[in-house]
Amino acid sequence: MSGRGGGGRGSRLTSLQAFDSNDPAGGGRHGGRGGGRGRGRGRKPLNANFMREGGAGGNQEDNSAKDIREAFLELREYDVPYHVRFAIDTDVRVGHWYTVRCHEGATSMERRPDLLQRAEPRICAFDIETTKLPLQFPNAEYDQVFMISYMLDRQGYLIVNREVVGADVSDFEYTPKPEFEGPFKVHNSPDERALLLQFFDHMRSAQPAIYVTYNGDFFDWPFMEARCAAHGLDMHALSGFCCRGGGGPGASGGAMAAKECLSRHAVHMDCMHWVDRDSYLPQGSRGLK
Repeated sequence: MSGRGGGGRGSRLTSLQAFDSNDPAGGGRHGGRGGGRGRGRGRKPLNANFMREGGAGGNQEDNSAKDIREAFLELREYDVPYHVRFAIDTDVRVGHWYTVRCHEGATSMERRPDLLQRAEPRICAFDIETTKLPLQFPNAEYDQVFMISYMLDRQGYLIVNREVVGADVSDFEYTPKPEFEGPFKVHNSPDERALLLQFFDHMRSAQPAIYVTYNGDFFDWPFMEARCAAHGLDMHALSGFCCRGGGGPGASGGAMAAKECLSRHAVHMDCMHWVDRDSYLPQGSRGLK
């Protein structure tokens, strides 16, 4: 058992955790799903330790014998995240339209069966190019981002750092196959800071629902986060993304890279994870090209 606060001002709660329903320490055999607050009506003597601690509410004066299950606030499965449990219990499904209303702190969601056209998610696939020393891995402490290329709604964009690139780049087209048209609009930024701000400004206005990278968890996002910090910028405030684990390709050369880069408003899909899982190629031959 572990005592936890947060059950209201002045409340003391007890969290009882178990890895499966067969673990008697977790109350699975005794509580079950029917053990919610107020559901157990059989009056039974409380455990001596429970009484000594004053019950779930911490009130030592209230020693009336009652079923301990009446003190349960909620039972959840250990390995089911809260948002998954919420979707199951409320029958909220991906791909449907809902009317969301908030009134006096209470939120309701009503499905719209009359809206059948599925929403097409806006997808942004991007890649960064950085400087580096000969035969060295890029280091975010002193190397810079000098290009960010990305595709958004079948339109390509290229942001150039003119501190590194010697001349302005004009708009161009790259179409490797007829079905993959690639018209590119180019923005020539005066320096790295302006390059990063231009990219994040465009992302805030376009609001992609899905970001696609190749090795972005290990390299692209952590590198941009470190370079933003070097210019006094906060990538999380600019884009909503932050890297868990920290470090990235910094002073340690990538040894402390984040396990994944996450946001609350959009999904990040790192395609390299699929390659590592499914590819028959050797480890050194799994580059983007």
